Amino acid sequence: MSSVQVLRNRTEPGLALTAQRFGPHGRYLPLKLLAVGGMAEIYLAEDREEQRLVVVKKASREVFSDRGLRKMFWDEARIATAVAHPNIVRVLDTTSACDEGFYVMEFLMGVDIAALLHYECRRDSRIPREHALSIASFVARALDSAHDTRAADGSRLDVVYRDVTPSNVHLSLDGTVRPVSYTHLTLPTI
Repeated sequence: MSSVQVLRNRTEPGLALTAQRFGPHGRYLPLKLLAVGGMAEIYLAEDREEQRLVVVKKASREVFSDRGLRKMFWDEARIATAVAHPNIVRVLDTTSACDEGFYVMEFLMGVDIAALLHYECRRDSRIPREHALSIASFVARALDSAHDTRAADGSRLDVVYRDVTPSNVHLSLDGTVRPVSYTHLTLPTI
């Protein structure tokens, strides 16, 4: 049984989102609402073409109806798509249709560092020093890569990642550490 089937079977009835689909021909089927923020909703979804789990960040209708906020959302998606590094979550797709827009990111199986710290604290323990240093090293490499991201013409975008917090750093089951929130990827103002 695939991870998509297992998760679909485990989704609570109250969280089923069967009426809503995203993308051309309903490619992305939302399975669970993960979070709601000021600008967007985050869903765990099934990519029906690729038969894999993905995360969909969907702009709220309010954001999409405001030209400035809509531009911020698409700038975030554009910057996130341009940043390519093994320690940064990949953006797989961006779509705009009628009065809504969203982008699709890879799904990472694992935990955020905040959850790991909470777990260690409950055990009256701490993350071993060598693991903490490894996590910090992965994050530093990802941030360096984001800052060095280049535009199509080769010029540096000077991306700034402004929200490095334990809840925005993800530890995958394979040991890969990645910043996951693109909300605070920005271009410096001149």
